[in-house]
Amino acid sequence: MNPDEPAGESGEPPVRIGRIGRITTVVAVLVPIALLGLTLLAEGSRFHGALVRESGILEWAQVVALGVGAWALGSAALATTGRTRTAFAVATAGVVVVIGEEVAWGTHLIGSGIGFIESRNEQGDTTLHNLSGGLDASFAGLAMVALVLAGLVAVRWEPFREVPMAVVWWLLVPAAFAVYRLLAGDVAYHVAKISEAAELVFALAVAYLSLAARRRVAFTDRSTAGTGLEARGA
Repeated sequence: MNPDEPAGESGEPPVRIGRIGRITTVVAVLVPIALLGLTLLAEGSRFHGALVRESGILEWAQVVALGVGAWALGSAALATTGRTRTAFAVATAGVVVVIGEEVAWGTHLIGSGIGFIESRNEQGDTTLHNLSGGLDASFAGLAMVALVLAGLVAVRWEPFREVPMAVVWWLLVPAAFAVYRLLAGDVAYHVAKISEAAELVFALAVAYLSLAARRRVAFTDRSTAGTGLEARGA
């Protein structure tokens, strides 16, 4: 390594930064493939049930990832004002609703649900996305939100300016599966359950993007502190 080679912002030589970046990209690309592949390969095994069932491993992993996202968005809302705060608050509420749907609003934990909803629910749960037509609507919503977020990352929208482009892949994979489910209609059980892995990939992307947006808010506050500029939103 040439000692005269200029170092990057982190103090590491550009060659080392580039190598780390390539490794990170490869890992990021492999994560969705690994999750979807694991779900498919586990089909027929005892582990498959634990992996994809309601309140299973993948579903609770989604809840954890989305919980991180909700915390990041909520703390960003508290750190801003005006329209920026409203946008973060709405995003936080949206993520909380998804978490509520994933855990059937806590009814699985307490062992009791809302009979009026459960009697009209395809899985007998207290959820909205399994009501008649709700599943198609949830897949359409997932595809739309994932594609919008992918576009914002691709155009380097300010809150996502430092997000690696590999995250676009984390959004395109669940979007593609959601579109497939909309077009295919009824599919085999083990194929339908791939949605749990696809939704986990989406949840990881939401968590990453939420943390990135929170960091941008903190960076803006620090960079404008003492300058007289408004750093807490419009």
